[in-house]
Amino acid sequence: MVKPTKSLDDALDEIVELAKIPGNCRSDFCSLVRSAIDGAVPRVKKLKPFSDDSIASKSRAVIKTHALLADLKTMKKGSNAGNALGIAGLSFRAAAMDRGLRIKHFIDQLELLTQVAEAAASDIARSKRSAVGRPGGTPGNLGFDFFVQQLLMDARAMHVKLTIFKSKADSGFSGSLLKTIELLRAYLPGDFVPKAGLGRRLYRIVHGRSRVGT
Repeated sequence: MVKPTKSLDDALDEIVELAKIPGNCRSDFCSLVRSAIDGAVPRVKKLKPFSDDSIASKSRAVIKTHALLADLKTMKKGSNAGNALGIAGLSFRAAAMDRGLRIKHFIDQLELLTQVAEAAASDIARSKRSAVGRPGGTPGNLGFDFFVQQLLMDARAMHVKLTIFKSKADSGFSGSLLKTIELLRAYLPGDFVPKAGLGRRLYRIVHGRSRVGT
């Protein structure tokens, strides 16, 4: 591991400026980046095979909360629903109130869960489409690829983008993603961040092989 020349807090302060993280989101973003650093796993060379369908099926299972959500809304109506589910809702409501809760509490949480599940399913579909023609990742270091993808998702959750692009000035690469990785290098496991060709590897992770050039 490279010896840090500044504290992680200072590095994170620079990163939130680079990424233009909104002021009210900076604390949350820094917490996400710290979690990504803590979860960085070096020397991951291959994964146990799994299919896109297996991932999507898990998201679809969560999306089925739509049915439960509809049932809860019927139960909330109680006897006014005019059916057995509404009558069952009376007992459900009583049990919830014993715990200081209302049925609306569960409805709100399920609505949020459903929205997140739908967004995740969309991300899976989008990732599957963008993976066509993309290289297999950083050879012998898939953990680095996962780390970069996590940072990209964390930034997107804050409604911003970490960027990587070809620099016309020196025929190299530049952008907030490249600068972010360089700032975090000292806080990651030794040899986790590629020592050579970092810009090119980040570009391939984000944009795919076909747009890297030679």
